[in-house]
Amino acid sequence: MNGFYRTIFKTAWRTTWRLKYLWFFGVFVALTSSGGEYDIITNNFAKITDLENGLQNLKVTMPQDFWSTIWHNLSAMFTTYISSSLLIFLVSLVILTIFIYLITVSQTALISASFRFRRGEKFTFIEGFILGTKFFWPIFVLNLWAKIFIYGFLVLFCLPLILVYITTGNFLWLGLASLLAFLIYIPFNIFVSFLLRYASAYIVLKGQRVKQAVKSSFSLFRKNWLVTFENAIILFLLSFVVLYIIIAVLSFANLPFTSAGYTIFTVITILVSAVIATFQFSAWTNIFVDLNEGRGIAKIIRLFRRKPGVESTEE
Repeated sequence: MNGFYRTIFKTAWRTTWRLKYLWFFGVFVALTSSGGEYDIITNNFAKITDLENGLQNLKVTMPQDFWSTIWHNLSAMFTTYISSSLLIFLVSLVILTIFIYLITVSQTALISASFRFRRGEKFTFIEGFILGTKFFWPIFVLNLWAKIFIYGFLVLFCLPLILVYITTGNFLWLGLASLLAFLIYIPFNIFVSFLLRYASAYIVLKGQRVKQAVKSSFSLFRKNWLVTFENAIILFLLSFVVLYIIIAVLSFANLPFTSAGYTIFTVITILVSAVIATFQFSAWTNIFVDLNEGRGIAKIIRLFRRKPGVESTEE
């Protein structure tokens, strides 16, 4: 690891370790694939596998009047049990709103805290909520548009094949849909995640509007795509190694195999995931700042620039 990345990750780790209250925000970021490229890749592999299994089950169990049956059951539920159904709907809506608020605020808080710590400025837990609330709508809209693009992309490419599979029952079409999702959907998802990270930083740190932030993030990515990918790969490997070492140690200690042990195992896993998410957000914020200030050359470029007998001074 060269001096550029070493500085980035040292600063990110100091931020994560010294500002432990950021782990609270890291918990909510870790609940989504916003936590990092490791989460994006593993979650989407799981989603594609679950989708394939779900479609197979749907094909087997779906009656001819499937949609009319669903509509009839929903209508019956809301007309027969209108009070309880309305209560459940409202409670679910409130819980969902709270989680969306906390997840969105957490992203802003982690970006702001990492930037302030880098500059030697103080940042409090309450300030995280204040700034998170201030930038809630632009960050929420940015995340919403990212999800629409990601899932719209999946539907655009895979839905025709899925419909043909449901109609014909030929597994070839399901296999083609899964292959297409693996080859196109996941890379596109990662690309959108890069733009989302940079655009979020432009909104929080530069005060840009959503549309301008997306344009700026695309320009920054285009100029520094190699550094972006290198950073993502390093963060992926670090997260993979740390998380699986922790899980292996806890499993070796037989923690997941008792009731109390499973609870401890779950709590520790959530805590580790929160720390990793905090570290990753801090690293991406530092990368963003350095790239905007014209610093940061990809390691692979540095390697090719070095000549025998000449010591590279680019660190």
